[in-house]
Amino acid sequence: MVLTKIGGQKIAAGKIGISVEKYQENLKSGLKWCFACQSWLKLSLFNQSKNARDGKDNRCISCRRAFDNKRYQSIP
Repeated sequence: MVLTKIGGQKIAAGKIGISVEKYQENLKSGLKWCFACQSWLKLSLFNQSKNARDGKDNRCISCRRAFDNKRYQSIP
């Protein structure tokens, strides 16, 4: 079941802690889960990603910016 679309949605819904039906409703309404700020946001608030299955990053733009700024180290 893991290799199917429904199986993947069951796993993702379990990681978030909601039912599969609620997860599917949020996807159909144009929302995506941000794993950094732990909230559902509009799909337009995510950057493009070639590595993601749906073509969008797993962090919203503001969380990605904060993550990148935290990792940045200037050269002395």
